Amino acid sequence: MNTKQILPLPQEKTDFAQLKASGRYFVDKTLDLKTIIDIDKTKVMLFTRPSGFGKTMFLSMIDSFLRVDSVNSGNSSFQQKLFKGTKILKDKNFCDKYMGQHPVIFLNFKAFKGETIDEAYLNLAQIILNKAKEYNFLKDSPFLDEDDKRSFEKLTDKNFLLRLDDLTRSYVTSSIIDLSRLLYKHYKKQVYVLIDDYDVPFAVSKEKGYHDDLVLLISSLYDFFKTTPQDPKTSEPYVNRIILTGCFKEAQNGVADTVNNIYDNSITQNTGHYSEVFGFTSEEINQLLKDCGLEVIASKVKAHCGGYTFYDKEMYCPESVVNFIDGNNSPFSQRPILHSNSDLSEFIGYLAHHDEQRLQNLVDGKSISFYLSEYILFVNVSFRTSDLIWSILLQKGYLAIDWDKTDSIDGGYNCRIYARLPNLEMKKCFTDNIKFEPL
Repeated sequence: MNTKQILPLPQEKTDFAQLKASGRYFVDKTLDLKTIIDIDKTKVMLFTRPSGFGKTMFLSMIDSFLRVDSVNSGNSSFQQKLFKGTKILKDKNFCDKYMGQHPVIFLNFKAFKGETIDEAYLNLAQIILNKAKEYNFLKDSPFLDEDDKRSFEKLTDKNFLLRLDDLTRSYVTSSIIDLSRLLYKHYKKQVYVLIDDYDVPFAVSKEKGYHDDLVLLISSLYDFFKTTPQDPKTSEPYVNRIILTGCFKEAQNGVADTVNNIYDNSITQNTGHYSEVFGFTSEEINQLLKDCGLEVIASKVKAHCGGYTFYDKEMYCPESVVNFIDGNNSPFSQRPILHSNSDLSEFIGYLAHHDEQRLQNLVDGKSISFYLSEYILFVNVSFRTSDLIWSILLQKGYLAIDWDKTDSIDGGYNCRIYARLPNLEMKKCFTDNIKFEPL
């Protein structure tokens, strides 16, 4: 008799700590922590993957692993409990060195948007205000001088921070590095900065017509990415690592112009570096189905949720897998194609009118070719080309690269690639939205 307990699957989007605390099923990717934190020495890292592939979950895992206890600095008992049973705990030297040993600033920019640049700025200020309040203990820190405490008080003063004058803006745009400096002085430990959904502000600003103003704002906010300020006594940088995640790269007047030597990793990467970090591998899917007693539906899960290839690894979208196993309808069919009001129907409508043959070939199960643009220019759909729309669909997960036909991707810009529909879920998304019209 099989008495093995079957853990329930996650029912909604959550972070790492919440998932582990809930006792639900967890796919263990903790070994990737060592690669990113200890082995890879890159200062600024950008990971772009489609929605639903676990970017937020992974950043929250880094946050949970590193975050120092504000009351008992260096005490990792919280992490020992949270990561109990995970693979990374077997690496004692790594855990002793990093687990619970560093301050973390974890920001999500999903709300950093608005109808106008002022509204977007105020939403950014609110994000900073909420984050600064997490570190209220700094107000009484014996390691900060009076100037430091006055600066911190400004970052936690709602009446001050939610103003639109130049002085306040200077505090907001320097807030990340200022908080990093204060946390470094308090803990004597380097800070890790994590920014999720970094691309949301770019998408909305282009649609709403304030992109140039946003670039100026973000350039000031990210200015410390270029050369991180250092402790004048030790010459150690306040910030150890900056990790950003999103769906798109934004090169023209965007973050890539702000940062020197940024390492970016995307679905078009032609190396296996980090190819397994985001999403579920075939091996992880097989183990999940075995643990849940659902091996019998393995072929259906692959047909509906698989089909993505990140370099040499076949990958599955975690959110799609969970929804499929739970018997829900496709989550993609309700997802916005961008972080704005544009949706899948609008894009497919454009393609049905301007690129009918390639769209038909795609639905018929064939691969199509187009010139890839990884660096998306966020403009209204009427100004886009078919190739740019195909590129957007690829990076949002509606398409998958056909590596058997794609020779190489050099630089990710104006390279001809082949792509196909990855699975039945995506095919349904397309067929439900196609309305061919006479040209």
